[in-house]
Amino acid sequence: MACVMCEHASGRDVVASNILAAGFTDGCPLTPGYTLIVPRSHKPDFLALSSGQQAAMCALVPEVCGHIEARGHAHLDIIPRYRGSVEDPRGGIRWITPGKAGYWQGE
Repeated sequence: MACVMCEHASGRDVVASNILAAGFTDGCPLTPGYTLIVPRSHKPDFLALSSGQQAAMCALVPEVCGHIEARGHAHLDIIPRYRGSVEDPRGGIRWITPGKAGYWQGE
């Protein structure tokens, strides 16, 4: 099964990139400018990355912030997710804003 994050890291929505990481706009943004920074290699979580991969992701933050600041307000979220914490993990933090979480419904 293909990974949507891996696919987006090489797609047309990339706004910042380097050899180890890419930043792309969210397809169903919670707010305007919502951007994700991901490693180019498929890893399960941030702590599974090498220090170089972590640094490469962090190195993109200023470029992504510049992109967002030209269009909105920049911030950095770190929200832990745990296996089994919710019945259906799709939608993530969007469940805090009614109408933003079920973006896949109607597909």
